[in-house]
Amino acid sequence: MKEYIVDIKGVVISEDEWKDTTITITRNGISDTLEFDKSDIVEVRNNDESEEDLEKALDFKIKKWGLKWNYY
Repeated sequence: MKEYIVDIKGVVISEDEWKDTTITITRNGISDTLEFDKSDIVEVRNNDESEEDLEKALDFKIKKWGLKWNYY
């Protein structure tokens, strides 16, 4: 059987949320928690980015993955 390796990128966790964040994957109805720690951090950003910059980045990700965004 083939196995596929997926490199998950772009997950942003705020400093004040770090302790309480988990990443869970569900396969065939069975959930597993993906383990990570601070050695997995690949980039640190300051929160001084403008909302416009963040919206452009989100819009790029949505288009890249072909997602639909619902505005409420």
